[in-house]
Amino acid sequence: MRTLYQSAVREQGFSCLAAGVLTRMIVVACVAVAVLAAPVAASADALPDGRVYEQVSPVLKNGFDAGAPSGTYQYAIAMADGDGLLYSSRGPMGDATRGLQEYSVGRRNADGWSSVSALPPTWVEHPYVGGHTPVSVVPSNDLKSLLFTALGSYVPDNPETASAQLSNALNLGHADGSVEWLTRPQIPNPVPAPGNIGASVFQPVGGTPDLSTVYFWGQPTLLPGDALRSGWGLYEYSAGRLEHAGTLPDGSEDPGGAAPASTGFTAADFNRLTPEAFGNQVSRDGSTLWFVSPDPGKLPVAGPVTQLYVRRGGHSTLVSHRVDGSPAPSGATAVYTLNGPLSDPYAHQFAFGSADGSSAVFQSVDALTADAPGDGSLKSYRYEVGSNTVRYLPGVDGATVVAASDDGRRFLFGDQTRIGVWDDGTKTAKLLSAQAVTSDMQVAPARATASGSVFVFSTGVQIGGANSGGTVQVYRYDVGRDTTVCVSCPSGGATLANQDNVGQLLAPRDVSADGQRVFFQSPSALVSRDSNGQQDVYEWTPAGVSLISSGRSPRPSYLLDTSASGDDVFFATSEGLSAGDTDGSYDVYDARVGGGFKKVDQVASCSGDGCRSGTSAPAVLPSPGSARFSGADNQEPPEEAPESSAKLRLGDRQVVGGRLEVSVSIARPGRLSVSGGGLRSMSRTYVRAGTYKLVAVLSASARRSLKSKHRLKLSVRVGFSPQSGPASSVKFVVNAKA
Repeated sequence: MRTLYQSAVREQGFSCLAAGVLTRMIVVACVAVAVLAAPVAASADALPDGRVYEQVSPVLKNGFDAGAPSGTYQYAIAMADGDGLLYSSRGPMGDATRGLQEYSVGRRNADGWSSVSALPPTWVEHPYVGGHTPVSVVPSNDLKSLLFTALGSYVPDNPETASAQLSNALNLGHADGSVEWLTRPQIPNPVPAPGNIGASVFQPVGGTPDLSTVYFWGQPTLLPGDALRSGWGLYEYSAGRLEHAGTLPDGSEDPGGAAPASTGFTAADFNRLTPEAFGNQVSRDGSTLWFVSPDPGKLPVAGPVTQLYVRRGGHSTLVSHRVDGSPAPSGATAVYTLNGPLSDPYAHQFAFGSADGSSAVFQSVDALTADAPGDGSLKSYRYEVGSNTVRYLPGVDGATVVAASDDGRRFLFGDQTRIGVWDDGTKTAKLLSAQAVTSDMQVAPARATASGSVFVFSTGVQIGGANSGGTVQVYRYDVGRDTTVCVSCPSGGATLANQDNVGQLLAPRDVSADGQRVFFQSPSALVSRDSNGQQDVYEWTPAGVSLISSGRSPRPSYLLDTSASGDDVFFATSEGLSAGDTDGSYDVYDARVGGGFKKVDQVASCSGDGCRSGTSAPAVLPSPGSARFSGADNQEPPEEAPESSAKLRLGDRQVVGGRLEVSVSIARPGRLSVSGGGLRSMSRTYVRAGTYKLVAVLSASARRSLKSKHRLKLSVRVGFSPQSGPASSVKFVVNAKA
């Protein structure tokens, strides 16, 4: 029985920023600008390639971990240029409103990094039962859209019951606040009815880079004809239109349903699947889908065989066929993906498609070509989309592909006894290792450059005399030089990024586009500066190994992802590597080549009778020749009557790092706001009385004026709208001088 992993996270009354244009967004969510700090390095040679640490996650995180929730689980996807990152958190950060907003998007601009919640807030609020937490999260290439499955409603017309059985839905959220309900039934009486999921789930399969077209798989009935099938349905959603994607070449749908070619069809829990289990079942541009039918998870003991198909342009073609075009008598055969123990039944692969969608490697016990042996053994074949032909691959029989060039003509493969590389140019299989392994052989994660000139993979198998201890290490194979290097040796073990990440479709990079940089994490001290005895992040180049994380954190650091060039290395660490990071929880950093920001806002301290001492802002590292600002503020009488304004009391006020910070006490729950000339207006909602620090960012023009005129006058208004009773506000003036 397939079930969806459910995570129960309590609702929490955290506040949400409604600043600038975001106040007009439904998704709004949740902006927090990181403190801009001068470049930080342990010493002049601390970071390779002239890298500088930049803090990606916000300083204000409500005590939650960013990038490594609970200090273990990691999930992050970087934009190719390194200017954006989707990352996970344990709870709402910055000004997120809900405990279920566990994903943030960080973006880099000229002033620094800022983060927003990746998920829109729930449109229809219901009593919390245990749903809404997203799984199987897939971002678009620009991180402006997010595909996710949730046990709860994100749109008004998707009913949600008040029982433990919540509405299951696949959603597509956009930065403008809109949410598309992809799994909206198109028939009057779907089974099960929305609001009652039972054991039914929807699982994203892939899509176009911008997610304008999305493929997914699910048990519930959504379209006419679904009631006739016993297996799961495979769907395509594009521009608001839902249609079957697992149709046969004649346009019909097999009663047994259809399944993606590489999703672990027997999986009892989708969240045990890693990105490697998906094997390019959808091409990178979203034009090609590889699938099998009937759904192998629903076949009777003596039923029709499972065949492999390819879908392009809305039409399907049989892949597993003989020379005369007839179907393979025994169909396509699934093999284990090598991302876990071979005894694990939860990861299977019928085909590994090329990233460009031009070809796929699959297995069958049938002799589909004249040169294939007819002994009933498991054989490997390549299917070419352009010519609709099948070719036998000698030396790769029965093996699993774990990484390939974009066109699929070079690939890394393995099984219980060997690891090798197939090169279509020479039509040979080069064995990197031949070692008898009965179980637990892993050859994953694995990565390849676009041309297949370099393969990077992790395994516990000893290769070329390295890794004598038998621990999992990271290797790099150079096809042109025919050399295999253990980039993490000698160490007590090493892994690529997101080794333990499950339930997601996308994999991090780990290797630069030119293959000259490899990034990994290891608990061993591979350089003398690594002195903490914890896992740290490293970079390998032909010149040697360099430390990326500081090597001083009291807790493990985690490699998250890199940009395509490798100039950006994103990692999570509990050590404060910027001056404002003092909370001791995990934060996300970018070790960026040539990083840092030209303008570093310094502390503008407040002095005079109107100011309060006793609260200091987080220190910001000064740059040479920089100035400090000081001034005074003047508090004006409140706009409301004293009995109303008593609900709102101001405390410390100061300008720090391009931000105005104001301490405010309120006597009851309600919404606080800060506005005024030279400020980006903001508001936050609080669910209980107390004292809070509001942070309003100076506008760009205000910062320019302060820099050019060496003085700045801010007229500030702090407003309070309680849940009941009249509103109140207080005005004051801040004069800052260089």
